[in-house]
Amino acid sequence: MKNNKKSTSTLPKNIQLTFVTAAAIALVMNAIYYIGLLLRVYPQGMRLSQFSVMAITLIVLPALLFVIAYVVYKKGSSQLERFFNATLLATVGLAIHTIILIIERLLTQHYDIYTGMPVGTWIPLVSVSIAVASYLVILLTLSSPKKNPTRCLQLTAVALVVVAFIANAIFNISSLVLQHVDSDNVTNLLTNPLLITPVVLPIAFFATAYLTASKANGRLSRLFTAVVYTLVGTLAIWITTVFFNLGIWTLSIGDAASVHALDLPTIFTAFLSLAVYTFLIVTHNRTTKKKATKK
Repeated sequence: MKNNKKSTSTLPKNIQLTFVTAAAIALVMNAIYYIGLLLRVYPQGMRLSQFSVMAITLIVLPALLFVIAYVVYKKGSSQLERFFNATLLATVGLAIHTIILIIERLLTQHYDIYTGMPVGTWIPLVSVSIAVASYLVILLTLSSPKKNPTRCLQLTAVALVVVAFIANAIFNISSLVLQHVDSDNVTNLLTNPLLITPVVLPIAFFATAYLTASKANGRLSRLFTAVVYTLVGTLAIWITTVFFNLGIWTLSIGDAASVHALDLPTIFTAFLSLAVYTFLIVTHNRTTKKKATKK
């Protein structure tokens, strides 16, 4: 029998392995964070509410998206590539969920879209259901026979991740501007965590990765490489943020307030994630150049 498995990625194995590893660590940290948050909100015992449903959903959703992608999207020349593709597609699923959440928030600002609907406590599952349904449609489309599965995967990942980032950035910036519209202190706006970690740092990560990525494989491949590196940087931001928050939870209320007043969470996350990202860019580029020289 012929081997029908084809490579669906132009990325080196070290980048694929780094992305999968970072995503696995982030998945564990995400679960620890939301379980800890639930224990803090409900110290007397868990109870069913919109918050608990949302938290449990955010724990389960990334793993569910990965499993669905791994089962449905079977393309890949190796086990590592199948894991990489499933992890990347799970990220695409989270991007879809982000877009739907932003649309939902914008609609609820102007309309009572859930009035009269028997959802109540289960409202967080509405956006999740729509996201998973859309995700399945995209996966089935990508899984169908194609002449160039690599290009289809890259286009889908780049387009949806970029759209989700832009939508989230616009939503965060507009919220910040409304909060500071009557304030003369521009510094508070420019150093706000909602601007630094979800907007400024990813842009810096993407620009760095795009400028250092090889031009040999074409513009789409270069964009795709930069997006994957940016996702690794974003995962580093989330991991360091969770580590810092877990540390803050051990402090008293007064000490925790002082830490936040000094913007230490933002400073810690920015410096540590930048250090990790710079290390990855430098080491990966050196490894790639060495392999290219040997060939």
